[in-house]
Amino acid sequence: GGAGVFGLTVSPDAAGVFGSNNGSSGVGVQGNGPTAGVRGFSDQGDGAFTQTGSSSHVGLFGNNISTDAASGGGAGGAGVFGLTVSPDAAGVFGSNNGSSGVGVQGSGPTAGVSGFSESGNGVRAFSNHGDAIAGFANESSRNGIFGRNSATNAAPSGHDAPIGNGVFGFTDVPNASGVVGAVAATNTDGAGVCGIGPIAGRFFGDVIVTGDVQLTGADLAEHFETAGTATVEPGTVMVIDGVDQVRVSDTPYDQRVAGVVSGAGEYQPGVVLDHQGAVGSRQPLALVGKVNCKVDASFGPVQTGDLLTTSLTPGHAMRADDAARSYGAVLGKAMAPLTEGTGLLPVLVTLH
Repeated sequence: GGAGVFGLTVSPDAAGVFGSNNGSSGVGVQGNGPTAGVRGFSDQGDGAFTQTGSSSHVGLFGNNISTDAASGGGAGGAGVFGLTVSPDAAGVFGSNNGSSGVGVQGSGPTAGVSGFSESGNGVRAFSNHGDAIAGFANESSRNGIFGRNSATNAAPSGHDAPIGNGVFGFTDVPNASGVVGAVAATNTDGAGVCGIGPIAGRFFGDVIVTGDVQLTGADLAEHFETAGTATVEPGTVMVIDGVDQVRVSDTPYDQRVAGVVSGAGEYQPGVVLDHQGAVGSRQPLALVGKVNCKVDASFGPVQTGDLLTTSLTPGHAMRADDAARSYGAVLGKAMAPLTEGTGLLPVLVTLH
């Protein structure tokens, strides 16, 4: 109705209107107007159907030759735009019968495929038999899949599922994982999963490890509240001052000896128990392992392997010469000598 040209055929394999052009750059059918150049409409079939038998050409090619940038994201300036009012259908759908082909492929200096949404998913993928999304990068400085949430406000609480994440994975499959990271067997320097940040990892629930847990820290520490307002330096010898509370040592052969404040020199804690964050004046106290400890050799030169105990010098250890008084007051063993004065000495903490 109202068409400039209308073509109709009763043959099921013929076109109502057929256009052909033998030129290399011409077109079979071309339209010009303020709305659609070419428009297809059907009540029962495809609104438009295109097909090619050439492996070097595409079934449908859309090109926007405008050089002006579209504002506000969305579909403005797109080469091909698809829209559907069906809530479960896709605006644009791509399919490939090949084993390694892709339904939709993009190429460009920025995103090969870009998805944008004001309120829903920017990109949504479904597959009944293959991977819903497969991302590949051939550049070592890029990622196969990159996800980022650029919001700066805190994620709202009270939700059943974690939100506000750069990437979120979920599975209903028994014995499977929401997110899995893996490296090739020959890649001995890479990691299956890597976390970066002040809090590199956070887990809600049990953690099962089938291999070794390799920690770069040196000692097993536990957080304690420190008595007093003065800052306690790493390497300071501490004694028990109450429930979950310690203070700087200042008495020789003190059987209340608790450990050494972790973090002095090259030795950092490997595991910190009862970590409650920046609450009060809590400090990690080395209970077992290697730690740099303040030692005073003025009470006697310290040799490698000597037992150490608390001294009269606040926060310092000394050589334990009195076997009777040492029972229950030994801090650990010296791993290096200190012949005179005071200094930081590597100590193997073995409380007994």
